[in-house]
Amino acid sequence: MIKIKERMISSLSPSIPSIPSIPSIPSIPSIPIKIAFLFLTIGDLRCGAVWKDFFRNIPSSQYSIYHHGKHRDRIPSHSLLFGKHISQHVATQWAHSSLVRATLLLLQEALEDSQNTFFILCSESCIPLVPFQILYDFLLPHQCSFFCYNPLYFQTKDSERRYQRFQGKKWLPHSKFMKADQWFILYRDAAKICAEGHYFQDFERIFASDEHYFINVCQHFHVPFQNRWSTFCDYEYEKSHPLEWKELSHRFLDSLRIKGFFFLRKVSPTLRWIS
Repeated sequence: MIKIKERMISSLSPSIPSIPSIPSIPSIPSIPIKIAFLFLTIGDLRCGAVWKDFFRNIPSSQYSIYHHGKHRDRIPSHSLLFGKHISQHVATQWAHSSLVRATLLLLQEALEDSQNTFFILCSESCIPLVPFQILYDFLLPHQCSFFCYNPLYFQTKDSERRYQRFQGKKWLPHSKFMKADQWFILYRDAAKICAEGHYFQDFERIFASDEHYFINVCQHFHVPFQNRWSTFCDYEYEKSHPLEWKELSHRFLDSLRIKGFFFLRKVSPTLRWIS
């Protein structure tokens, strides 16, 4: 076990209609939650104004922000991320286990706030699709984590290749080897277990180990999670990297909301809104 410590579009306003795929919230008393947003970035947010609108007028008791940046010295003072960088830092590389280390550091620092209930991992190219309150109301009655994964991944050639480099075959057979989108939503019990770094060394040699570590640890320790894609990415044209959105329309974003997505990536630094 290791120990490593533009203006927002109008349809994002609170008047947005309810998303059909999100179940109605039961009218029973619920314990208030706090959502920790973990920004794992290269530099600053690409659409900082969108994020500022997302958090505008939201009580600080309902959310917190933590940042780990590859270039943490390039965050301007007007940024939402300014002053949010966590106390520890690790050099990161694409598809490298260092991304797991950086995420563990984010989780460890966010867990120091006992009020943080859910932990959402975001990148600099990510934008919210729905108002904060819709996300909050969806998470409020849940006590589980959310990953996006293919239950039959172990049957693929990609699974065979990656599992060959996995060092924990004694505790995790290939038939249970899972892969998930790295942009998860973790409930606190899952975040605590993952942050302890259990079996991290077994995943270090795997390509894109951040797609394997968190969901397999949660599975091994029987931490409940659901299969839900909360962040939309389009890998149709490029299998290794998602499509970068240089133009976005209101109609397209509405279609993602209807399907139940909360976030979208990967937006371009020169993103243009079209009708």
